[in-house]
Order: sequence, then structure tokens, then C-alpha cells
Amino acid sequence: MFRAAEHGGAAAIAALAAAGMPRLGLAVVAQDVGARATFARMGGVEAGGLIGAGLLWKSDTILMVWDGAVLGKAR
Repeated sequence: MFRAAEHGGAAAIAALAAAGMPRLGLAVVAQDVGARATFARMGGVEAGGLIGAGLLWKSDTILMVWDGAVLGKAR
């Protein structure tokens, strides 16, 4: 996993918004409260959860979403 703030996540969200992306979703490991807080500061909203299959083990996962209104602010 990468941390959005460390790898240009805000710039990536802005670029997708500028390209006309109507909404965006990203799965985040539930226990990664730092990443969840970072994405929330970037306008993401926790929209639900699931048990991700994972490559090595299953993990609780939160779906963070950005809708068109939030993405429009990123442009």
C-alpha cells in the first residue's frame, strides 16, 4: 500500500477529476487509520466495507469514495 500524501495522491485525484472522472473509489485496509484520515482530508467518504481476499490473507477493507461534486473541487 502507498500513502497518498507521500505519492502524489492529491495530484492523482485532481488529474482524474480534470479528465472528467464522475466518481472515484479506493479500497483501504480498515486498520490503516492514517491512510483513512489522509483520504478523508482529501475529500473521500467512507462508503462501506468488505472482507478483501488479499494476496496472502483476508483483511477488513473500507471503500473510500469521491463523488462528482468533490472531484469538481479538485479541478
